[in-house]
Amino acid sequence: MLLGSIPSAVAEVFPATVAFRKAATGPGYVLIINTTVKQDLPAMLTVTSGALGSVNRRTVNLTWRHPTQLGYLEGVTVYPGDHIELANNYYDTLTVDLPR
Repeated sequence: MLLGSIPSAVAEVFPATVAFRKAATGPGYVLIINTTVKQDLPAMLTVTSGALGSVNRRTVNLTWRHPTQLGYLEGVTVYPGDHIELANNYYDTLTVDLPR
């Protein structure tokens, strides 16, 4: 077992929801992430391109005060077919595929 992590057998469901909207002024879509707990939540966001297979990985700090929106201005452009993962040592990884 790694220090600071919980075995996946007892890890809880990742406390967030992920939605998408078309970017208003740029390419692709914007991720809209809402946490379902009343505390800030650091997470590792991984976006894998469905078309190219390239990986964009970054740390994000999700806040319960307002939805976290990530799009091309933040360096996270997503397109239909992309695979999104949110990970934290204390929760199961949340995976979402942007529909084609």
